[in-house]
Amino acid sequence: DSIELTEEGNLDIKAHAYMYYLNYSDTNNIKYELYLVNSNSNYIKLDGTLYDSGIDYKTLLSSKYDINNICFDANGDISLLEDGEYIAYLVMSNTVDGTTYKDICEFINYGFDLPTVTIGDKTYKFYTSSIRDRIMLNVQKES
Repeated sequence: DSIELTEEGNLDIKAHAYMYYLNYSDTNNIKYELYLVNSNSNYIKLDGTLYDSGIDYKTLLSSKYDINNICFDANGDISLLEDGEYIAYLVMSNTVDGTTYKDICEFINYGFDLPTVTIGDKTYKFYTSSIRDRIMLNVQKES
């Protein structure tokens, strides 16, 4: 898993997540969205695209469910975000047997190297919050 931010403002996040007790065999019914949201309700949404990591999660986690399609890549331009503190939220959904299940959760840091990049006159700093280890983004104009 990784978080990369280029000097042009392109954010690329590769990660994995899943909801318990669901099969992830039908890739047409699995959806990931990553949101960066600040306290003024400003946000940016990054749509996730599934990718095959080559890891057999079903065996690795001794699951009776098919959880091998749980890796996603979310990317987009964040260079126009306003100054402020942003919380990263992950929205995931999966439709199984005609029923759609959805979960919204804080995006937690489980060992990501978090970038700090200056783009124009702003610094974009990802960090781990002391609140539940959630990933945060600080956008600040240079003085």
